[in-house]
Amino acid sequence: MPNSRWHLFDDPRSVAQAAAWRVVIAADRAIRHHGHFSMVLAGGSTPEATYRLLAEADTDWSKWRIYFGDERCLPVGAAILTETVLRLLRRGGKRQEA
Repeated sequence: MPNSRWHLFDDPRSVAQAAAWRVVIAADRAIRHHGHFSMVLAGGSTPEATYRLLAEADTDWSKWRIYFGDERCLPVGAAILTETVLRLLRRGGKRQEA
């Protein structure tokens, strides 16, 4: 991998901040050049901190096309489903009681 670069961070929050910043920059560039930005969300808990930061981003959400990836065979509403995490973020981080 001759063109790869490694980035070291002090803690998980720093990783999430850097990832969110890079996504917003890519989104802004894509919207400016193509009129929209497409993103596939990964499942599991690893990207959740990044998604929380993205939810607060000052961006034109109407130009974002968000797709779900890595969906597992779990019941609707399972805590680790990408869809569940996205719904949680849209509610400001508050889980709904069943």
